[in-house]
Amino acid sequence: MDLQQRWELVEIISQGRMPEGYTASELRDMGLPLPGEVERETQPDGTVLIKQVAPSKLAAAPFVCDTPDPAKPLMRGGMLNAANRGMKSERGRD
Repeated sequence: MDLQQRWELVEIISQGRMPEGYTASELRDMGLPLPGEVERETQPDGTVLIKQVAPSKLAAAPFVCDTPDPAKPLMRGGMLNAANRGMKSERGRD
């Protein structure tokens, strides 16, 4: 695959879309990011920057089952049961 084709794929991915005809594993094998791992930023002069999203920002994304509002807990105590997330609780109980 030449550089032009790779750039076209990155353009599509940076718009949050999955390129047609490619799987996530194929993109990974080519060393390309997946949608959501890069972001577009338009500068005042019209230049478009495509930047990698920081790993810490990706890790900070909310768990799909988490409530977006901590004031409205899903379970008593304001936290999900650690067993629901497949990990040990801080108290050592599941």
